[in-house]
Amino acid sequence: MLTPAPPAPPPYGSVALSAALKEHTRAVHDGLDQHLLQQRIFASRQRYLGFLRVQWHFHGTIAPLYRMSDPGSTRLPLIEEDLRDLGAIMPVPHTWRPQPHAFSKATALGWRYVAEGSTLGAAVLLKMAAALQLHAGYGARHLQPSSLGVAEYWRRERNALDGVVLTAEERAQACVAASDAFQFIRRCVDEEFTFE
Repeated sequence: MLTPAPPAPPPYGSVALSAALKEHTRAVHDGLDQHLLQQRIFASRQRYLGFLRVQWHFHGTIAPLYRMSDPGSTRLPLIEEDLRDLGAIMPVPHTWRPQPHAFSKATALGWRYVAEGSTLGAAVLLKMAAALQLHAGYGARHLQPSSLGVAEYWRRERNALDGVVLTAEERAQACVAASDAFQFIRRCVDEEFTFE
């Protein structure tokens, strides 16, 4: 007797947007995580400052998205406080960074997915920062979890993302944008860690 074939996976448009974004960016996200670990960002404060500048470039790029919709959520001011704590000057924006004012709704969602998803690993990074005598009140403010807790904060962000109605074309645009965001961060990492 023949074994029935497993059911076909649901069509692209029927899965939750957050799940589609996660699957689409899995390879580029994993590659970035590994690449960042190779930079040994907690081996010294100099290396950590390189990481902070990467964070500044990314969150500085997307800050306009938050000013338009949720100004209290951007982590840019906390990153700037962290830089000042360590006596660093503010970086100069890269000339090649994208311009969020030109983003479509779908593109903005893809970039925000990357920004908000990074909160899931921030608590782990905050513990690692303790090796450099950095904490949520000094030098690592932007890594502090939300008062809601990591899981609840991400659940709310994910639900908000999944509640946005998009066409199939817009969902595809959001997935490409999320991949672009990870690649932008990768390029920032390569720019900052060229001092070796």
